[in-house]
Amino acid sequence: MDEVITHALKKLFNAYRQSAEAKMPLSPIAHSYKIPVMELFHQLREREFIKPDATVDLKRQEVFVGISTMGIRAFKPEYLNDQISKVLKGIEGNTGNVMAILNLPPSEFQRGFDLALEIQNCDYAKLLYANYNASLIVIELSLIGKQKISNG
Repeated sequence: MDEVITHALKKLFNAYRQSAEAKMPLSPIAHSYKIPVMELFHQLREREFIKPDATVDLKRQEVFVGISTMGIRAFKPEYLNDQISKVLKGIEGNTGNVMAILNLPPSEFQRGFDLALEIQNCDYAKLLYANYNASLIVIELSLIGKQKISNG
C-alpha cells in the first residue's frame, strides 16, 4: 500500500504546485493499482494526508481530494521546510504578511494560508489575521520562531 500512497502523494503534490486549491480524482491511481478507490481514500484520510474537504461521488465511485500539509510533509518535507524558512527570514520585527513575503498573488491565498497554519502548528508563529480581499495573512513570531531564525 505504501507504493500506492507515495504515487498518490506525488500526483496530489504536483496538482498542489499548480494550485493550492486543486482537487484531483483518486480513481485513476486506485485503478492502476487494482484497489478500490474508497480504500485509497480511507488510507489517505486516516494518515491525514488529504484535506478534509474531499468530494465523494458514490454513484460514480469517485473521490476528489487535495493534499494537506501533512501529506506534503510526508512526501516532500524539504518543500515545506524551504517555504517556512523563507517566511521566517522575511519577517521584519515580530510580524509579517505571508503573502507579501512570498510574493504570492491573491489567487494563491490558499497556499499562503496553508503555510501560515503549518508555521503556527510548528509553534514558530501565531496567525493573527487573514483577509482574502486584502491579500493579508499576518503572523507574529513566537519565541520558538525567533530562536529558529537566530539559529539559522
